[in-house]
Amino acid sequence: MLQERGSFGRRGFSVLETLTALSIGVVLVSLSVRASTPVRENVAVQSADQAFRGMLARARSQAIERGENAVLHLDAGGDSVWIERGNQVVEGFRFDHELGVDVQTAGSVDLCMTPRGTADPTCGTGTVMTIRFQRGAASSALQVLPLGQIIGT
Repeated sequence: MLQERGSFGRRGFSVLETLTALSIGVVLVSLSVRASTPVRENVAVQSADQAFRGMLARARSQAIERGENAVLHLDAGGDSVWIERGNQVVEGFRFDHELGVDVQTAGSVDLCMTPRGTADPTCGTGTVMTIRFQRGAASSALQVLPLGQIIGT
């Protein structure tokens, strides 16, 4: 009752079939990675925009809660933002390290948030500042008004 080996057919895949399937898989993965790059860049830029807005809101709340000025510093050269209260750095964020995003602005940005919840234009930069976040082809810009309001552009 033993059947001949030939009647069962072969089992498994040949080396050629396996290599063909792997090659097709590599091509499909590389195409999907290239297609997702603009999406990742847009997400990183939007996240940087939201991170800056969040840091400004935290500086405002720190000033209100503590009853003393809190200063929001943005260093475009170092791609970083931090909150300072007195001589102490309370919190910071690095756009380049966390998100791979470049921050562009004319000069440094300093906003002194008062216990009343507005920026003191005599303490910080005191002018309208345009801040641009960029990663690859994706970019986003916002304007910070002298009293600390943000306008997305």
